[in-house]
Amino acid sequence: MQPIAAGAQAISLGAFHSCAIVNGGVLCWGDNQHGQLGDGSITQRDQPTPVPGLEAGVLALSAGSSHTCALLTGGTVKCWGDNTDGQIGIGTASSTPVMSPIDVTELPAAQAVLAGGLHTCAIADGAIWCWGSNLTGELARDPDLGLLGLVPAQVPRLGCAGTPDLSCRVAEGCADGSVEQVFDGNLVGCAGAVAVVDRASLCGPGYQPATAAQWVAHHRALPPAHDYWTDEPLRYNGTGSSACFVSNTIGTACEPAAPMRVCTSTGMDAEGNHCDWTNCGLDTATPDQFFGGCHTDLSAGTLCMPIPSAQARRHR
Repeated sequence: MQPIAAGAQAISLGAFHSCAIVNGGVLCWGDNQHGQLGDGSITQRDQPTPVPGLEAGVLALSAGSSHTCALLTGGTVKCWGDNTDGQIGIGTASSTPVMSPIDVTELPAAQAVLAGGLHTCAIADGAIWCWGSNLTGELARDPDLGLLGLVPAQVPRLGCAGTPDLSCRVAEGCADGSVEQVFDGNLVGCAGAVAVVDRASLCGPGYQPATAAQWVAHHRALPPAHDYWTDEPLRYNGTGSSACFVSNTIGTACEPAAPMRVCTSTGMDAEGNHCDWTNCGLDTATPDQFFGGCHTDLSAGTLCMPIPSAQARRHR
């Protein structure tokens, strides 16, 4: 094999193939019977071969046993090669090789990707997501409930902080034992559809509803996947979505049962919650810190933070 010219940034080794990022693009070589070199063929290559469509913008690369995945600028993950166990993440499993890079489906914008032998995992949206073989519990669920995961599914009770360290930890904080989103500073999002007076009911032991300022400080630009109450009767200021801000002291008070809160960018979520206004800031007319709501928007989940140690001792 001819040596790779200067510009190599990373290398990853599969069972019988190798791939490297060179000047932002991907080169692969070795066994290709499962299409793991991504060049549109199943022909073995004894020289580094460019992967079409991945000539630039590749941030990270990981080779599994006979498949390969790449993380692109913007958070897209593309995989190719053996898909017998659904490790490509496209909603199907097949012995037919996936010979060219294809987008992993149903995965939020990712920050990291790692291919295992017959499965793949990624860090995305503050959580770990995995897909592929679950023969021995690789996807963090009981194999008796399914041996394959054909699309990414979130690993329960694990949350990951943002860049630069991408550190992950056991996530707690929601009353039902599940954590829908994990942000920095131990801030968690607990999905639900409760009235504002019941917001604390979604927080687990040792946690309490977070303040709007804590949300701004810790969400690291990660958008909310659900509508969430904070712990204040936030008021509305401004002239409509994306030209508005919320405040705890000034502005128009919404109905007592419907203060402003943190909202998804569309205002809708899977729990049936709704925000009339969206994309508002906090104490500033400059959006977007994902605040919204008002009018007849009467339910949401809750953002929860650990109770400070002094308070925790008082609550024992």
